[in-house]
Amino acid sequence: MSHEDLRVRHAELLDQFNASNAQTYKVSAVRRAVLSEDLANVESRQLSAIRVGIARGGEESVLLLSRSDADRLIQALRTALNATEGEE
Repeated sequence: MSHEDLRVRHAELLDQFNASNAQTYKVSAVRRAVLSEDLANVESRQLSAIRVGIARGGEESVLLLSRSDADRLIQALRTALNATEGEE
């Protein structure tokens, strides 16, 4: 894949993530606590890019996100976690 192909694919995956972000996911209290701790660990590190694995429907995608894109993903995950608090 060329650099341009990778850039386009990255944009497509981000669009897919943003589209699916509107969906509600139920997260157990244990998984919510682990994810919240993982997000805090990522936020505290001074990284210019973050590698993220997303498993969905039996398939896994690996994204290399810039720090700004990763920060947006973290914020979206935090919002989703807050929305599922109290749901089991």
